[in-house]
Amino acid sequence: MSAEQKETYLEGLKKGVVFVIFDDYNHILLELRKDGKYRGLIIIPGGGVEKGEGVLTATYREIKEETGISAKNIVNIGVVQTEEKGLIHKRHIFVVFPNDYSNQTVRNLEEESVYLWASIANARKICKHPITVQALDLVEELLKRRKNG
Repeated sequence: MSAEQKETYLEGLKKGVVFVIFDDYNHILLELRKDGKYRGLIIIPGGGVEKGEGVLTATYREIKEETGISAKNIVNIGVVQTEEKGLIHKRHIFVVFPNDYSNQTVRNLEEESVYLWASIANARKICKHPITVQALDLVEELLKRRKNG
């Protein structure tokens, strides 16, 4: 088991992935949770890293499970961390651009959520979960760097 895989299950640490999927209009995919821990929140989709699984493998798996697309090249833009009830939540943030899933349609394969597309500005207005807010910060930094060359 790699050091990355061992870190996933250290006591007090919960590791996961968040994937920011862009469409052709520079909107990102958001998820309104209908059930569970995040009920009523609008978040960027993501999921957990399973025991023995690496972060990159988990990201490709979660994207496929939740949206039905097979992304080709995903970009890791950083890690965000929060603490909740004594447990550290560490999320690796990935970006998927439209050319990385061309000719595929994003579908909602999650029964407990509703998907919607929003601009970054609108996402900032409606997303309040700390992991999503931090992920949006990283996305904006990436877009600025890409714009400035």
